Amino acid sequence: MVQLKTIEGKKTGLSINRVLLLLILIIYIALLTIPRLLINYGMDADAVRGVKAAVHLWETGYYHPSRLPGNPLFEYILAGIAPWGGHIATNLFVLIGFCSALLAFALLTSKKENRFLLLALFATTPILLLNAATTMDYLPGLALLLFSYVFIIKKKYLLSAVFLALSISFRLTNLLFLFPLIFYMVQEKERIARILRLSILSLALGLSLYIPIVARTGLRPFLFPFQFGGFIAYLFRGGYNAIMLFGTIATLGIAVLIIIHLKKIVQVLKKSSSDSSFYPEIVTIILFLLVFLLHPDEPTYLIPLIPFLYLSFSRWLSKKGLIFLLTLIASFAFINLDLKGGESGKRRLAVKLDWGIVAQDYYNRHELELLRQGLGKFNLSEKAVIITGMGPTLTYQNPWLTLAGKEQISPGLKEIAIGEESEVYRISGQDVYLVYSMPLSAVKLLQSEGYAIYVFSMFAPSIAINEYGYDPQEVGISTLSIFNEETFYK
Repeated sequence: MVQLKTIEGKKTGLSINRVLLLLILIIYIALLTIPRLLINYGMDADAVRGVKAAVHLWETGYYHPSRLPGNPLFEYILAGIAPWGGHIATNLFVLIGFCSALLAFALLTSKKENRFLLLALFATTPILLLNAATTMDYLPGLALLLFSYVFIIKKKYLLSAVFLALSISFRLTNLLFLFPLIFYMVQEKERIARILRLSILSLALGLSLYIPIVARTGLRPFLFPFQFGGFIAYLFRGGYNAIMLFGTIATLGIAVLIIIHLKKIVQVLKKSSSDSSFYPEIVTIILFLLVFLLHPDEPTYLIPLIPFLYLSFSRWLSKKGLIFLLTLIASFAFINLDLKGGESGKRRLAVKLDWGIVAQDYYNRHELELLRQGLGKFNLSEKAVIITGMGPTLTYQNPWLTLAGKEQISPGLKEIAIGEESEVYRISGQDVYLVYSMPLSAVKLLQSEGYAIYVFSMFAPSIAINEYGYDPQEVGISTLSIFNEETFYK
């Protein structure tokens, strides 16, 4: 293996082969992120909600969080980016956050035997690549969290506290990482006074941006909700979303690796108990897993435990094992053995081969733009209401739509609460309205007034069934196919 050399002829430790592999990794990341970030803000409606809050802040000077308890620092930063750069600028900011997280992870693994493989594993994790091109706070917040850990290891406690505070300002649940940092300092036999100073500084700075929100809303939105909704539904939703962190194939592969290496894992755990970084890794994994168990709506809630899971794996997994794991996890970007069958709102367990999450996101974002542009082609009824379940991803800055109030649809809706009332739009030039969701009482009222009611085949049916307790098909609501070849807009 050829080595790069300094002027004095000493080895730098970086081989030409390693440089080529690093270049390939950079190209791979670029190919899987840049084409998607150029399309729109992303498929998660919260991405557009965050941008709307940021633009409102820029235009009025008043901050109204996109959702409670808020992501204040992220949306403050977006306020300086979104008004002039749109989705390209905001997505690039998130991509820079992802690259920063890679740098922090590289520093954390710099003394590991298989450090390049670990970096490649982290860099090619599909759920990270998926969010690296979406205007969401997960990856910039993760980067700050990881740098907080880097600085605590380097005993730069002030910097560690500041970076943790910034991470908390991006996402409130990141404050849980204070406990792993405390574990590390206890293992390092740091003074209690120093531990208290770091804790107080991190919390004081990190929570300061939430004070105006608390002043307006109180503490209730900050109490993390436990979403159960029935034991079977909870198990299905939580289990499916947990599997979707790495995909079915990779999850099974991880389970097999753990079973095969169980004896070695036990031995390594016994030896690692004296390692100062051992407990922070384990505690971080447990804490963010508990957060997910309380609120298992999205696999992205598990993102903060990914780097610490990989650090834990590096203690017992061989080079061949890491290559095997990398192959399985990276494949989830392109292919997935999906376990979700049935239709929106009527899911059942089924096994089918499907596109991986990055490939699927690319397709969905293209379809979303076709749908946004094709709304003006709707001609199935002269007087209609379409229940979309999509919110601002569909309506924000859409030239085919005009903002409308629910009373414009019917004065009778004044006394009925509907989903996201600020997101009621009318197709320009038509008596056709788009709403996020509606209770059955609103549906019956509008049907009695001669409206044809439609529901998109994706997103909206599950909201009607799970949140409002009615099946759209059983109450005379017609289904509009979207994101396939049978759509009205193609």
